[in-house]
Amino acid sequence: MHRPDYDPEMNRILFLLGAFDLILAALAPAAAWYVEKHMTREVILISPGSPETVELEKAMWEKGQPVADIYGKPLDKKILVVRPDPRDIIVPEEDPSMTLMLANSPRHPLQIQTVWVVVKYGAPAIGFGGILLMVLAWWRGRKRRDPAAA
Repeated sequence: MHRPDYDPEMNRILFLLGAFDLILAALAPAAAWYVEKHMTREVILISPGSPETVELEKAMWEKGQPVADIYGKPLDKKILVVRPDPRDIIVPEEDPSMTLMLANSPRHPLQIQTVWVVVKYGAPAIGFGGILLMVLAWWRGRKRRDPAAA
């Protein structure tokens, strides 16, 4: 017996959406790893000093002293940010291997730890949603074949 409210095309769509969700959940850690390896920059956040203070600190700086202190007050340990805005980056001429980033910027960069938290909690949720969609597609198809299961 064919049910008038049953649409087999909808079952295919539900199943494909569920499969897509599972694939997306499986690929999320690889995408986060790629972002971390190829799109991040290690920076030290600083609370910038006034231009006059920076000039004075540059004049008084001697080799062996902390470089970040010249440009302001370092706020934290080094962090990885995803594609920081070049306007917020300072590469000190005293140590070009170091990258400083302005902490008071109106542009808030995405930190890689945030990406990993989203993957940690989002990927399982997306995967669970995919499983639910696939079970729904299976259940709807089963109802069509067996009217007693309704």
